[in-house]
Amino acid sequence: MFGSPAESATALGVSASAETPRTPASGVQELAPENPLSIGGQFYLRQSVTAGTHQPPDAWTNSVPILADGWFDARPNDRVRGMLRARMSFDPTVTSTTSFLGASPGGGPTVALDQAWVNFDLGRSVFVTAGRQHVTWGSARFWNPNDLLHSARRDVLAQFDARVGQTMLKVHIPWEKRGWNLYAMELFESLDHAGTIGRIGGAARAEAVFGTGEFGIDAIAQRGYRPRAGADLSAGVGPIDVYAEGVIMKGTDHPRWREIANPIPGGGMLLESYIPDKLTPAVSGGLNWSFNITDKEAMTIGAEYFYQSAGYTKKVIYPWLIFQGGFSPFYLARDYAAVYAFSPIPGTNGNQSLSLSNIANLSDHTAIARLDWGAVLLTHLRIEAYVAGRYGAPGGEFRFGLKSGPRTINGIPIPALDIPAPVADAGLGLRVSF
Repeated sequence: MFGSPAESATALGVSASAETPRTPASGVQELAPENPLSIGGQFYLRQSVTAGTHQPPDAWTNSVPILADGWFDARPNDRVRGMLRARMSFDPTVTSTTSFLGASPGGGPTVALDQAWVNFDLGRSVFVTAGRQHVTWGSARFWNPNDLLHSARRDVLAQFDARVGQTMLKVHIPWEKRGWNLYAMELFESLDHAGTIGRIGGAARAEAVFGTGEFGIDAIAQRGYRPRAGADLSAGVGPIDVYAEGVIMKGTDHPRWREIANPIPGGGMLLESYIPDKLTPAVSGGLNWSFNITDKEAMTIGAEYFYQSAGYTKKVIYPWLIFQGGFSPFYLARDYAAVYAFSPIPGTNGNQSLSLSNIANLSDHTAIARLDWGAVLLTHLRIEAYVAGRYGAPGGEFRFGLKSGPRTINGIPIPALDIPAPVADAGLGLRVSF
């Protein structure tokens, strides 16, 4: 409701002095806390390596992305709060990159504004947050089709969500007696930058609690994009937690591609763009079960499935999608599935954990199996490491590679390509929060 309270609460605050507010004309004065300003941040350093088919080790790809966050959390009284959070991204191993922070020649450094918002209440019953902020909808672990307010998809395998917030005016009305919540948003950035009044978007959401279940329904509309509606739910069924979310719209915002017959023999592959003229739902859902492995530690196992009707089923189109800028990892194909398990390591007092996941593209028959290990050292230092193997049919999403002679697609000559398919990944990360 107030942005990122979890991060602020766990970080070490640095106090700063502030003047005592003057008594308003009404005679009612909101008392200032002893420490009205907290300052904190984090450093996140990583290295990741990917090995390709038949590649010698010295030819494996290497990246060293660095993130640095810094934030100011001001609370002059218990009814007003302001947050400012900036982020710097830098990767010295690349000559140019495009990320959630935008294009950056030379790999950076690139600076972005992650959050800048003010929160206050009206009569302690209506809560207003204005500015760039994070609002995430959905209940699934891997795929979040109902995450409508972010312009970029979350990286399914990332341990840290590097996306920046979106600028909006959010009004929150809680119904405490029933545990329900109503939200209304005026969007200045979510799907498109609102440089004119006509481009301003709107969104609304209602959340309700029924017994052991939580249910949410929402909708968003902005000129130039198709209106969409979504819903999500989570509930406990005995020892099993189940969840699902989905979104529905008519057609797609951007054209899709499909292969058509070429009337010219030997004329190469021919593709056409189209917009579906029917409803295009996207749905994810899953379940998980937690059980004790010791008196203090519990293991969780689960499974998840994702379906999007406008997803691709033929990997032969992938090279053209990359050429057109339409290749979206983990949201490319029609059908996906994942199984996972995670647990603290017994005897480590919860300071070390293991996570095993297997994510499969069921449409092109490729998959990634990944093992993650994390440990907390020296209280504020976290170390992370992972190894992953890729398997399945060459040329699919998770084993995408090209080895072909010159070809023609839609009349455009494509030179000979030799891109080794990836077979394994490994990474190491350090994160310091303060």
